[in-house]
Amino acid sequence: MFASKNTSHFKTARLRRHHCSERIVAGAAKAVAESLERRMLLSASAAMVADINTTTASSNVSSLADLGNGKSVFFANDGYHGEEPYVTDGTAAGTMLIKDINPGPKDSVLLHNAIAAYSGYLPGVVANGRFFFAANDGVDGYELWVTDGTAAGTAMVKDINPGSASSYPNQMVAVGSTVFFVTHEGSNAQLWESDGTADGTSMVTPNGGLGVAFDGRFFYSADDGVHGDELWSTDGTAAGAAMVADINPGQASSGPGSLTVCGSQLFFLANDGTDGSELWVTDGTAAGTHLVSDLAAGSASSTLRQLTDVNGTLFFEDVVGSTSNLYKSDGTSAGTVLVHSFNNGYAISDMVGYGNDAYFVANDGVSGYELWQSDGTGTGTTQVADLAPGAVSAFPYGYAELTVAGSNLFFAADAGAGGQLYVIPSAGAAPTAISPAGSVQLLTYFDFQATGSGVYFTGYSSAAGIELWHSDGTAAGTGMVTDINTTTIGSNSSQVAEINGRGVFAANDTIHGMELWVTDGSAGGTTLLKDIVLGPDNGFVLDPYNRPMFTPAHLGNYLYFAAGTGNGQLWRTDGTTSGTTLCLSFLPSGISQLTSVNGSLYFFADDGTGSAVYVSNGTASGTTRLQYLSPRPAIPTNPPLRNFPRLDMGLSSQPQTARTAPSLG
Repeated sequence: MFASKNTSHFKTARLRRHHCSERIVAGAAKAVAESLERRMLLSASAAMVADINTTTASSNVSSLADLGNGKSVFFANDGYHGEEPYVTDGTAAGTMLIKDINPGPKDSVLLHNAIAAYSGYLPGVVANGRFFFAANDGVDGYELWVTDGTAAGTAMVKDINPGSASSYPNQMVAVGSTVFFVTHEGSNAQLWESDGTADGTSMVTPNGGLGVAFDGRFFYSADDGVHGDELWSTDGTAAGAAMVADINPGQASSGPGSLTVCGSQLFFLANDGTDGSELWVTDGTAAGTHLVSDLAAGSASSTLRQLTDVNGTLFFEDVVGSTSNLYKSDGTSAGTVLVHSFNNGYAISDMVGYGNDAYFVANDGVSGYELWQSDGTGTGTTQVADLAPGAVSAFPYGYAELTVAGSNLFFAADAGAGGQLYVIPSAGAAPTAISPAGSVQLLTYFDFQATGSGVYFTGYSSAAGIELWHSDGTAAGTGMVTDINTTTIGSNSSQVAEINGRGVFAANDTIHGMELWVTDGSAGGTTLLKDIVLGPDNGFVLDPYNRPMFTPAHLGNYLYFAAGTGNGQLWRTDGTTSGTTLCLSFLPSGISQLTSVNGSLYFFADDGTGSAVYVSNGTASGTTRLQYLSPRPAIPTNPPLRNFPRLDMGLSSQPQTARTAPSLG
């Protein structure tokens, strides 16, 4: 029934969400305006501490945190300065604005809305008498800030994503004087740690987009302290780990990224120090690693995106100012050809290979974002359909999550009545809407997962909220699988991964938090599989959209995935309760980039000595650290895996009406 999907799709989906970050939806701690009274007033007679917003409007007090010195900080809006940090000692005179971080009426703290159920602001955490939180000063985007309750002691810790871009620090947890948090810089979530200083703020887990299986080996980016950040590969043994090529010679880094397997070649982006960041290709050897084409002549860098394998030919987008150029390449300079130009920068998204063509969303400056296809020629690059006629976009946020399942191509679009599921039954056929209007929330996520000739996806209804849906490619065969969370908020289910004929996914029923579920495609066959973190706490780290970070890998008859507090545990499941077990723990680090290569499991993690690439057979004794990803001080070779203090990097679920807990399947 199911068809497996490469985990790159999970990463691509997160990138799409990042592109609409100004409307970010975060599942953070509850916004409780009454919490100031509960925490600060101990007398039998409750009274308001201070009327912060002197109009009849509320000041929206939220995220109260005790500094441990008789004072507490919180967020509030006085009607003049926007939502900003405040401090109080429990008296009106001692309650005041700490700092107007984003000057004027604009908010400095990040608003989130959890499916219209409640509103609040991303919470922070207290460590060593200081409050860590995410804020935007109007210049540097949403970054990590810290305050001791005074204006002089309030400052940005580090501009993690430089310039006006944001890293969106969230899911903060304090361990002693160190704060662990998750950022969303680029296409992948990353675990960071901070002591409140710029020098003491660093990534714990690496960028998860740099590991792929190719030609029987695992390829990744690493810095050995001699050659800078370069492309490496390993066969699963320490002796078998080797740098592929020193692209930017010496200690300088080429920074390889966007690794994309295409036929018998591995394409990636790199900077050799002379030609800027450009398209490179390798066959896995130093001699077979070379620059494909210097599209931006000289030392200038090209802006290349959407690297996609279409039947062994690489299609990609090159953004030049306000123009997006569609290219194809066979890995040679002569074979790298301009196919079509769009008079809009960053006009292309969601490219997939379907039949013999590339299908993608594009904006030609006339019809808005619509569905296009290309056979690799200028005349063969055409719009499939103008679903939303005129300049209105059928894909208002520039993405559709095009997904091939058997002979079907599924995608989400809005032709004017609301987001719907569409299908193209065969290459060249016209698209047809097969789900009710408004059943797909284009602003947030839909998480398509191919299942034979059908798809699972996160659909929406006003009665059930966001829940797991399935489609067989027909209108009659499209609908909700089951209502896991019987409130109107929905379960926020993740993408589905197949194992032994069943679908495994993460969902939140508000009783067990975000935990592991299993389905056979029917309501009766959909049950809680494992309550990984017991009780209402979450078994998975959540991204800023309140989505579980569930990116598994298949190995043998098992599905391996990161879960537990901080996603720092490696688990496996065969789709049954008895077959769902903990393999090993890397707390407090998160495990990322799980990849199966030739019967072995590769991933990135930190056992407390530094981020490294590991290989595993799924057991603690069969797990070996292969190489650190950056230079480290001398430490014992392959120390035993350690357990660390519990980190609940998942976020607390919202209070809901109590229900009977479902049985374990």
